[in-house]
Amino acid sequence: MVVPHSVKNLRVTVDPNSGFHTYTGKITPGEPEAAQSKKGYVSVDALALLAEQALKAADFAIWILLDRLDVAFAETHELEKNALRALFRVYLDFNALDHIKLKVFLRSDIWSRIVDSGFREATLPELCEWGRKHPELPKVSQGTINKQLGAVQTIAGWGHRNGIIPEDVPWSDPFFKMRVEEDGSDRTSFESPDLKLLFAAPVFTAHEFPEGGRGYAAFWLPLLALLNGARQAELAGLTVADVKTETETQTPLLFITKQTSRGKRLKTKASQRVIPIHPQLVKLGFLNYVEDVRRHAGEHAFLFPLIAPQHEWDRAGVSAWSKWFGRYLDAQGVTDTAKVFHSFRHGFKDALRKASPDEELRDALTGHRGPKSVGRDYGAKEMLTRFGIKSLKSAVGKVAYQGLDLSRVRPMSPTFRN
Repeated sequence: MVVPHSVKNLRVTVDPNSGFHTYTGKITPGEPEAAQSKKGYVSVDALALLAEQALKAADFAIWILLDRLDVAFAETHELEKNALRALFRVYLDFNALDHIKLKVFLRSDIWSRIVDSGFREATLPELCEWGRKHPELPKVSQGTINKQLGAVQTIAGWGHRNGIIPEDVPWSDPFFKMRVEEDGSDRTSFESPDLKLLFAAPVFTAHEFPEGGRGYAAFWLPLLALLNGARQAELAGLTVADVKTETETQTPLLFITKQTSRGKRLKTKASQRVIPIHPQLVKLGFLNYVEDVRRHAGEHAFLFPLIAPQHEWDRAGVSAWSKWFGRYLDAQGVTDTAKVFHSFRHGFKDALRKASPDEELRDALTGHRGPKSVGRDYGAKEMLTRFGIKSLKSAVGKVAYQGLDLSRVRPMSPTFRN
């Protein structure tokens, strides 16, 4: 016998036409206490094992088929989701039995609803087994796995450095080299015809900014990414103070920095860097734009306030802008899904490779943690000391794209707001 932990709202109804019995309510199985066990009460798990043993002795196997589950839980999607997720946990438990098997029939749309947030209830071995049996289902990417391993490694390292791990315990970083091999990115660079289409649109030739483009961000973010290779989030967090002029050579510089209190975060430590501003950006009036923002909003104002992070956790503005840019690509005829905003960064790296043979300098300018690069340890000041302003300026100034003519792009004058 099985003892329930609780029974709530139990009701039995009989269909007058078919004679079928319908049971509703909530029965929560429980573990029998010692006195109950002496009387023959068992848990649900023990009952399943007893049935397995009996079937094995009889050399017999059974299948339990579950169908029409969309009708059983038709009241609400939330009830359906919770009940079916619990059912699939039971399904995983029954996989350990050889003579009792469950077969579940379920519509694909219902399946999609209940697995959209994963199976957090399952153990890691169960998830692995489930993944092997269902190779067609989407899995956590290698990049996400490595990111999570890196986060745990950071916590473990902090614990070691701060004395949480006893000194007499031999320490060897268990996460050292614990990474899975990642597939190559499916993103690719824009080709010359793509760039011609993008920069021939009214956004650039007539300063016609659609609402989704969030004002001047629609104009400047693509141009900045094209000519300095910065990441989308890095550009969204730029402030007036991030644009400075080197006094000796009068070279305008763009500083990529982090400021956690204002939501300015960077991908890696190597991302903190300085990039000479490309002459083409100066020609198109980027410094005029910066000066105008300074004049109206001050030294610490965001250059693109409509997409700037307002808090450490805030990414809503740049996320919405990214979706707009994806639609903009489609509208301009760039429909290859491998070509996204990040494609500007790929293109800049390609162009910079042609402009400079110095791999360390290239990694420093792009904030890239290359396996051979010591640039990962540089910040802006160290970059200027090691490479010198002339070398950095020369490398960026030589970045060019074959076949791309930006002469139709309308510059911003010092009085563009008027």
